[in-house]
Amino acid sequence: MTIIIQRIQIKWAKASRESVMASRRNALFRAFSLPIVKTGPESEVYFHTLFYSDANSFSAPIKEEFHAPEILGEPHLRGIKLTFEDRLLSAKYRYTVWWTGHPEAHRTHIKRTLSAREGEYIRFEHNGRFVFVDSSASAWWYEHWIYNICVAPRIENDLFTCRKPNKQFLDVVSI
Repeated sequence: MTIIIQRIQIKWAKASRESVMASRRNALFRAFSLPIVKTGPESEVYFHTLFYSDANSFSAPIKEEFHAPEILGEPHLRGIKLTFEDRLLSAKYRYTVWWTGHPEAHRTHIKRTLSAREGEYIRFEHNGRFVFVDSSASAWWYEHWIYNICVAPRIENDLFTCRKPNKQFLDVVSI
């Protein structure tokens, strides 16, 4: 049994909130085909990351990786904790300003757990505004995160694209 996690990160600056860039950003898919794995050791967990940005007008991923992580934790999952027990994957989402950004007023204390058995897939989607401030300048940017998580007997490139998730949780605000 294999756990496949697809993380899609979309990042943009305040200047890219205008209608043309917003339309391009909002047209991005919520799931993508997985690369075909031809060689390498088998793993119990695979991680597929795609990073889109306004730097290239969201035309293609700026970065894409597919690998078996040595350690799976917060740097990869940003507010989602995974446990796997008795052939059941549980994914617990917890809102934090650190991982999911502002505005927090609408999302105080949100916690949600979704579970998946073999052959099922779940999706978490959240977004936020992040602020950088130092003594000489300040800036803000926006991020939208999508996690597609599947428990499967093997990796197939259309695991996330051939159907809709069995369960999903959306924590998105209009930004």
